[in-house]
Amino acid sequence: MGNSIYEIDANRNILLCLGFRIEELELLKNILVNYGKVTPSILSSLGFSYRDAKRLQYLHDIVIGKITIDTGDADAVSKHFKKMYGGSNRIRIGHLPLSKFNKVPRLAVIAGIPDGNYSIYNSSNSDGGARMYPVVGLSDKKITIQTKKKPVLPYGSEKKLYYIKNKTNGKIYYTEDSKKISKKLKESSEAEIGTVLEIKKLTEDKKVVVAIDKRYIRMVNRYMILASFQEPPEFHLGLYKLVAFEGTKIYVYGETMKESEIVHYNRGSQRVYSFGFDKRQIQARLQRTATELYAYLNGVYWEFQPATMEFKSFDRKESSQKSDTAKEKVEF
Repeated sequence: MGNSIYEIDANRNILLCLGFRIEELELLKNILVNYGKVTPSILSSLGFSYRDAKRLQYLHDIVIGKITIDTGDADAVSKHFKKMYGGSNRIRIGHLPLSKFNKVPRLAVIAGIPDGNYSIYNSSNSDGGARMYPVVGLSDKKITIQTKKKPVLPYGSEKKLYYIKNKTNGKIYYTEDSKKISKKLKESSEAEIGTVLEIKKLTEDKKVVVAIDKRYIRMVNRYMILASFQEPPEFHLGLYKLVAFEGTKIYVYGETMKESEIVHYNRGSQRVYSFGFDKRQIQARLQRTATELYAYLNGVYWEFQPATMEFKSFDRKESSQKSDTAKEKVEF
């Protein structure tokens, strides 16, 4: 008996961190002083409810070492607090703060457009760093953007930039006038002819919609920070495991989005709290989201796992093709 009372006092802070109240510790000490042991019949005779008796018995089993809890393991901590609070009042998706947005913009960068009326669209031609354009359409061969930048075009322009590729030597010619592409060349098996870009329309708010060949434009990779009750995927951009006050585990992690996705998540088990394009901001956004949720859920435990994959802002594809601008009719 005396040893049990000593263990309660010696491990008081640990027991409090495990969710027991100071009143419960003192109550257990009084029972041990007066009865010398803790049994279901003694607790029942003292008028404790089944739930309270079970909790006191559990506390006693921990004190005497019959039950040990690994306080450095999320699963063990989760199991303990679920036992403490039972199956009622379990945290569900409806208890989490709502997602802060329902749309993640898609952006793209442009490169390789030759000097001329349309070279203003190259992302490098921007004073504030590489310009990224909002994407409004995506197909197998083209990406469509919307921008306020408008080229100064001569009257009657086709509003297109064409390319003519010599399949033999790989050299590419460009022209804004389809009349400069001879009939012979159009029929030649040695030439590949296509459209680099085309201005599709002018919107009501004075923006231009431009369709661009995928060889001259790259989608910017995106990531999102989400919270989920489900086990995270094997590959992630960093992971926090949280345990709420009643034992529920919540996973907060970063995930790379597919280029075609606007927002993709399971509303029944996930919330999306942040997104971005710059990998230098991932850790800060992830940590902020985890910290806010931990406080919101009265968290009792957390652990961090480093990223299992690298986030790349966008995939670079280098080209060694030579190019020229067609001033006259193009012939090989």
